[in-house]
Amino acid sequence: MLCRRPATFAGGLLAALSLLATSSLLASAPALAAPGIALPLRLLFAVVDTNGDGAVTKAEAHLLSDRIFAQIDASHRGAFTEADVTALRTRLGGDPRDAAEAHKVFIQMDANRDGKITTREWTARVDVEFARLDANRDGAITLEDLEGRDLDVPAGAASVLMP
Repeated sequence: MLCRRPATFAGGLLAALSLLATSSLLASAPALAAPGIALPLRLLFAVVDTNGDGAVTKAEAHLLSDRIFAQIDASHRGAFTEADVTALRTRLGGDPRDAAEAHKVFIQMDANRDGKITTREWTARVDVEFARLDANRDGAITLEDLEGRDLDVPAGAASVLMP
């Protein structure tokens, strides 16, 4: 949704926390020891990995995704529309050229084609993306699972979660 590359919904999902990372928080994080992965993604990984064990569990991913959903669904209706996504993208300074990709992802997520993404549809997509990123199918996403993946961490996307 907030990503530039077509297959990077997961990158957008991961991107939502990228700016929450601080150098003091990450100084001892295992994620910093993965030079083959772009620094923004490593920083984000360290923040999402709330217990610092070097693996993002489905529960940790859902904590993140629930916070993202709440920011998109600013009116707390339990669902969001494409207009809500556009409003968020505007607030984040999203590139207008990414609007077509955001529309495409929205359409893919709207399983019942009613023009809104419910928590059920959102969670289903998060689960699919989690499974896709868990390369070795061990129930957790590690930096090794992310190596060689084309995932972007768009600048400014993490402010979705800022109070």
